Amino acid sequence: MAVTLHKFGPQWGLADPSPFCVKLESFLRLNNIPYETKNFDPKSTYRKSPKKKVPYVVFESGEVMGDSTLIIERLCKEHTIDMDRSLTTEQKAISLAFRVMLDEGLYWPAVYSRWVDDRGWRIVKPIFFSGSPAFIMDLFAKHIRKGMIKSIYAQGTGRHNEEEVYEIGNKMLRALSDLLGHNQWFFGQNQPGLLDIWAHAFVINIIRPPVETPLKLGTQELKNLCRHAENFQKLVYNGDFASTQNEQDKAA
Repeated sequence: MAVTLHKFGPQWGLADPSPFCVKLESFLRLNNIPYETKNFDPKSTYRKSPKKKVPYVVFESGEVMGDSTLIIERLCKEHTIDMDRSLTTEQKAISLAFRVMLDEGLYWPAVYSRWVDDRGWRIVKPIFFSGSPAFIMDLFAKHIRKGMIKSIYAQGTGRHNEEEVYEIGNKMLRALSDLLGHNQWFFGQNQPGLLDIWAHAFVINIIRPPVETPLKLGTQELKNLCRHAENFQKLVYNGDFASTQNEQDKAA
């Protein structure tokens, strides 16, 4: 049964600038689940999304479902998929804890690096808000950025200073690197599991974008984690979306 994946769209040579969109698309590809994509439409995407977020999917039945993790769990049940079947009970618990850490923890320093830090904002603003007259783009971008900053503050990350935010993020990445160790895939599996999907989605969205912040610099020092992300990218995407990176390089 094919699904339609609604996402933002390719950027920086990646399937998507959102780690949540990337992890869902990676899951679909790794498990050979037929799907088609619909890129972000400012007039309709959020309006049709059940949680007012991206990604979401539309099943052939017409049912609409949001939240990448819940969608993956649903697809695992429907297709009898268990990517972590070789793991022990303890390893499955660790995998879950780290996946939650990425979704609910690392996500916020990563968002901070793009929306609060001016070094990141200078990069993402013209990408995310292009296609409109300059004065309209500036007003809209300012409004959305203000809302994001409020969300980051309400969540708690925005209450820290810049140094603290990035150290929190880098601690999580170091823990992830320590867990991976010298293995090709987490827990020494001979093929990617769920944590590999999550780790790639977040790490590749830190090291590939031209957002030069302490979060990216700290991640680049974790050679095993970067190697893991690039190997996963090659395995699952095999050069797909590379043209978007080439186009950006030419524009620069």
